[in-house]
Amino acid sequence: MLSDSIDNTNEEEEEDTDFDMDIEYQDMRERINELYDIQKKDLLTFIEDENNSKNTQMENPSTTSTTSSYYYYDIESDLLKSDIEKYMETYGYETGTINICIYQINVSGKTPFIQYILQKNNSQHKKQPDTIKFPTFSYIRGMDIMTYCQSILDMTFICYSENMKAENKGAYVYKGFTNNNNEFQLFFDCSLYNIDVHKLYRENDLYLTLMDEIVNHRSICNFKIDEEVIDFFMNHPNFVYLVDADEYYIETPLVAYAGCNYNQLEFSSIFGISTSKPESLMGPYYYFTDYQNAIKAGGWVNKEIQNRTKESSQTSSQKSSQKMVDYDEHGRFIKGGLIRFAIFPGNTKVTTNCLENSTDKSQITQHMLELDSSTMEYRNARNAIRFSDRDALWTQKYDSVYVGPMGLDNGDTYQEAPLWVLKDYEQQIPLTIHSIDKKTLKETWSRGDKYYIY
Repeated sequence: MLSDSIDNTNEEEEEDTDFDMDIEYQDMRERINELYDIQKKDLLTFIEDENNSKNTQMENPSTTSTTSSYYYYDIESDLLKSDIEKYMETYGYETGTINICIYQINVSGKTPFIQYILQKNNSQHKKQPDTIKFPTFSYIRGMDIMTYCQSILDMTFICYSENMKAENKGAYVYKGFTNNNNEFQLFFDCSLYNIDVHKLYRENDLYLTLMDEIVNHRSICNFKIDEEVIDFFMNHPNFVYLVDADEYYIETPLVAYAGCNYNQLEFSSIFGISTSKPESLMGPYYYFTDYQNAIKAGGWVNKEIQNRTKESSQTSSQKSSQKMVDYDEHGRFIKGGLIRFAIFPGNTKVTTNCLENSTDKSQITQHMLELDSSTMEYRNARNAIRFSDRDALWTQKYDSVYVGPMGLDNGDTYQEAPLWVLKDYEQQIPLTIHSIDKKTLKETWSRGDKYYIY
């Protein structure tokens, strides 16, 4: 009896203890949720304050010393400094074309870089639909050019008003002009506006553009850049680069993209791309691609996931998970998107698939090769055995890896190329986020098809 009473007492104490623990657990969860909400707001406020504070601090925004490095935009010697109206009058210009060249030096990333604000024609333009060029107007003798430019600049920055502090309104600096056969380029530094990541749609008419897009790709999001813009920078290399204190060129970032379901866009636009899974080609690092491949990733669900869903039994939890993915019978997301980035590859390793290359001996790759030969994991590992590096040995000597189009052992071309794999988080800067125009997506993706943002 004594033992029974002791046992009953212990059971009662355990019940009381369990009850107390449940209350404590619930209290703890509530406190954690409250703390999460507070810290989430504080974090977003911190990010906004940081973004707003990243502007240059000197009267000349093109020359400054930042936390990243000293830089200088060496265009002064190529610009005419005289009053443009007097210049027109002195040399007897009756008419001409005025191109407004608006730029900012972005100091939000690893190193500063140049961006130009270009104007895009709408898709219904009769002569040059969807073409991107300098904001332009025609000059007639006697016109007050600077007043006209100021009006255009003021209207331009209404679009970016959320990205600037009140005291920075109108804080663009006129730098001078060039004359190329009656084509005048007037340069304005707007670095104090601190234009940050933003949503961009096809019908928007202002595109903040990287030099890589102008000079190399000659397009933005599949929209052609006007040849006159390209020719100007090709003929004036000083306008393409920033230089450091020792007059060496500072690394110019490359444009790259990442595609995803639209629901993931906002997070990635704030925090950037996260590291990939360990099974990825070059290990768990940061993967970026070109516009066409980003459309594939943001327009269609991964085939492996789609096939796995079809083959698996449809439990209630799987149905719920599938509903969250939101894709149609062809694997196209109901709403997909992509993010445009500036990336800084630094010292880059370029991969090849040569017979003399050593094979990937990482444990992950060896495990993949032990799988059934019909699985996608096996095929991926086998076909890339001479250029994959899942142990990420490349990080010992390089800042990034570039994987270009190349033939595989089975005779196919590597479909995920091009890929840029970055070692450090700080090598990426989100620029713009886009939704994909689903009307341009066919049942299957093809590199040769034309895809557009919405």
